[in-house]
Amino acid sequence: KHLYRPLLTRLRYVVIDEAHMYNGVFGAHVSMILARLYRLATLQDSQICFLACSATLAHPDTHFRLLCCIHQTRSINVVKEDGSPRAAKHFWVWNPPLLDIN
Repeated sequence: KHLYRPLLTRLRYVVIDEAHMYNGVFGAHVSMILARLYRLATLQDSQICFLACSATLAHPDTHFRLLCCIHQTRSINVVKEDGSPRAAKHFWVWNPPLLDIN
C-alpha cells in the first residue's frame, strides 16, 4: 500500500493515446482502471489531469467523460483545431479539352 505513495503523490498527467480505441467491453474495463487510479491519486492529494488524443471521434467530450469518469459538472477542454506546422496545400483541377465532338 505504501509502495505506491511516492508515485501517486507526484502523478500529474495521464495520457491516453488513440482514445477512440477504448470502447465496448475493453473501454469499460479501462474506464474502471482509470477511475480507480483517479480515486487513489486524489487520496494522496495529487492534482491529476487526463489528456486524451484521437483524430476520429465524432463526440470527443462525451467519449472522454465516459472513459475517464469525469462528472458533467467538471469542465473539460476539447481542442478541435490542428495547430501542427505543415506546408501550404494547393489543389489543381484540369478539365481536358474534348478531342472528338461526335
